[in-house]
Amino acid sequence: MAALREALGLAGMQRIFSVGHNQIGRYCRNPDISDDAERNPLDRVRLLLARGVEAGAEEAVRMAVGYLLEPLGMKAVPVGEAPPDRETCEAECLDDYPTLLRLHEAVRTLEGRHPAHPRTVAALMEDHMRECEQTCAKYRTEWVRLHGDTASREGRG
Repeated sequence: MAALREALGLAGMQRIFSVGHNQIGRYCRNPDISDDAERNPLDRVRLLLARGVEAGAEEAVRMAVGYLLEPLGMKAVPVGEAPPDRETCEAECLDDYPTLLRLHEAVRTLEGRHPAHPRTVAALMEDHMRECEQTCAKYRTEWVRLHGDTASREGRG
């Protein structure tokens, strides 16, 4: 918050948050070392997102994070590989179709009376990509089980 105050100026921060300069000052202080600090809006948003995940609203949290990253022209990507959630490669493949169908259904609304928002389409695409990542992860696991790890390196140089 203090770095943003530096960049935008006190007046700029006051216009954005509709609070006085004393409140902006409290937002920018570290609560661990200042008795006059207050949880700033960034901390509150982070808490909101964490509680959303705890409540099972991961998709809403993903959309919110995507929205926050738009000004940077960025998107969030999961860290690590999506763990498979089906027993076989075939089951993982079948699991991919519903997410692809939802994505295509949303895309088809473009010319209609109530087109899906681009953020909604992007979130559906991310869901489908996660499902496809699970399929590839399951395939890799099965490949190593059937062919050994050294054979997996012979595919693409």
